[in-house]
Amino acid sequence: MTLPTNPTIDADQIAALVAQKLLPSLDKVSTLLDDGKMSYSVRRLAELTDVSRTELYEAIKRGDLVPSYPTSNAVILRDEAVRWLMSLPNEEPKR
Repeated sequence: MTLPTNPTIDADQIAALVAQKLLPSLDKVSTLLDDGKMSYSVRRLAELTDVSRTELYEAIKRGDLVPSYPTSNAVILRDEAVRWLMSLPNEEPKR
């Protein structure tokens, strides 16, 4: 997140920027932290975070999101999910 370099920016403007840029990611993270689970299936993580399963599998393929394999099915540990969510850009991609 880039804050304006305007020296006259006030606390209300800073609060608005934080709300706009950080709160969506923090809401997703708090959902994960509040439920007490230690790991999630890709399907469940997609449901909790509103990130599609396809995007989660693409992040795994890129190495951005690291799964664990206690069985033949991938699970995402809570700490890994939080780390990945916090690393996502806070701004919409330019099209």
